[in-house]
Amino acid sequence: MTKKITPLVTIGLTTYNRPNFLKESVQSVLN
Repeated sequence: MTKKITPLVTIGLTTYNRPNFLKESVQSVLN
């Protein structure tokens, strides 16, 4: 389970530290 959870934690920390990164990703997907 740890191996599956680790990527989610990494993404969560990245999103928490870089909120703009998430917004840009969503906009790029919508566009």
